[in-house]
Amino acid sequence: MSWLQVRGIAVIFSLNALDGFDLLSITFAAPNIARLWSLDAHAVGLLISAGLAGMAIGSLLFAPMADRVGRRPVALVFLSFIAIGMLLASAASSWTALLALRLFTGLGIGAIIPSITSLTAEYSNARRRHLAVTFIAIGFPIGALVGGAVAAWLLIHYEWRSIFLFGGVMTALSVPVVWRSMPESIGFLLTRRPPGALERVNRALAMMGHAPVPVLPEAVAQRAVWFDVVKSNLLARTLVLLATYFLHSATYYYAITWIPSVVAELGYSASQATQVSVWANMGGAIGGMVVGLLASHFPIRTVMAVMLACSAVLVAVFGGAPGELTLLKLAAAVMGLFLTGSVIGFYALMTASFPTAVRASGIGLVIGIGRFGSVLGPAAAGVLFSVGLDRWQTALIMATGSLAAAAILAARPLGRANDYGH
Repeated sequence: MSWLQVRGIAVIFSLNALDGFDLLSITFAAPNIARLWSLDAHAVGLLISAGLAGMAIGSLLFAPMADRVGRRPVALVFLSFIAIGMLLASAASSWTALLALRLFTGLGIGAIIPSITSLTAEYSNARRRHLAVTFIAIGFPIGALVGGAVAAWLLIHYEWRSIFLFGGVMTALSVPVVWRSMPESIGFLLTRRPPGALERVNRALAMMGHAPVPVLPEAVAQRAVWFDVVKSNLLARTLVLLATYFLHSATYYYAITWIPSVVAELGYSASQATQVSVWANMGGAIGGMVVGLLASHFPIRTVMAVMLACSAVLVAVFGGAPGELTLLKLAAAVMGLFLTGSVIGFYALMTASFPTAVRASGIGLVIGIGRFGSVLGPAAAGVLFSVGLDRWQTALIMATGSLAAAAILAARPLGRANDYGH
């Protein structure tokens, strides 16, 4: 792994961290917004789900662009979208305006995640690919962890708008960093052959310490569209990924996004409720590292089935945990370890399951469909709370998503050894 590769992966890690903060910023601000604007649980659930809905749409509509025009330009354009959405959200004056801006921000996040995940797989050598993909995926909970700590401090000294302002400024500052530090991947250049591909490949090879090539190798698949990922040779794995990611997303985003509001309902301040989220994301970062290490020694499908089953159990445990703040933090940390570790494991499954020509499209399709599960989770929880179910009853119902995902993944035959990247 050359310095160019390591630097590119480090930048992608930071982008994923920003995405984690930008997407979950509404959950940090939600208790204060609900109090100031007199919003009920259903309205808060819709605000949380708006960004996730935008993420689903962005993944489905815009991720295939990364397989046509390049991973780097897609990342640059939609980072700008995210920055604009966050900055405008800091000035929103109504529930409707904030809902629309969260949808807009989610579009950008949904568009760039498949692109930067594909870049990571293509920046990495074969030996470290699983490790690199799980490493950058850890950026998401790290961003939520650090961002949650920042948000807790901001809520003590400023109003909720400061959270979106902070995220917008940090995202805007990342655009020139990406421009200078993230070249297009050689894998994309060899597959799509854009103008000047040979020169760009040789420039990248020189930066990696390799000799230039006089001509490009024989072209492989030249044209790819997103429905190529549902052709017969990819259909089975695509369907498994779609179903399991959808189901786990419903459980994951219910648990992660409702933590501040659930804890605040127990009588704690918005800052204290956000601290519980910080512990959940701290556990999530550890979970990502655990999955990365386990995937180096065991079949990733087996690791994922166990992680998903444990996720379901821990969601139910957190829902029934006593209302003492220290116990809530500990329960959130263990729950986050399995919940987020499972999400990160899905990224390793996805990058291993799709070839370069359709990798961003395949990841975008799975994330896009799966994100409808992430929209369903928080919104369904809002409905369950509104009809009078308590936090434990709601947790039991919402935990079934991860449990079903574990059952599907465990039942799916292994097939060839390289089907799941092991």
